[in-house]
Amino acid sequence: MSTLGGYPVLIIHTKGVKTGKIRKTPVIYMMNDKDYFCVGSFGGSPKDPQWVKNLSNDSRVLLEIKGIKMTADAEFLNGFQRTEIWEKLINFYPGFKYYQSVTSRCIPIIKFTPKN
Repeated sequence: MSTLGGYPVLIIHTKGVKTGKIRKTPVIYMMNDKDYFCVGSFGGSPKDPQWVKNLSNDSRVLLEIKGIKMTADAEFLNGFQRTEIWEKLINFYPGFKYYQSVTSRCIPIIKFTPKN
């Protein structure tokens, strides 16, 4: 799967917090410079998706984009950097703005920086 509804999708390989098993999750992404940005929206659910919880435990991941795999480090964005990227993300995919409007949690934005 390389797109979903016309939006680009990557597969995040994370290590499960409880089991240590590798979990694969397709997520819409946006590129900005050399970094990939994903949003832990979970459709506006009151809880973060499990892949976000997994990243909190281990920020080194494997990303898969159109069959190409690369190692990356994940960083949760805060402050000005988060605000700046959030504006770009909601212009890229307006659904993110809706998801934020239906939940009280601050939806996490994750920057993935490739290591290869």
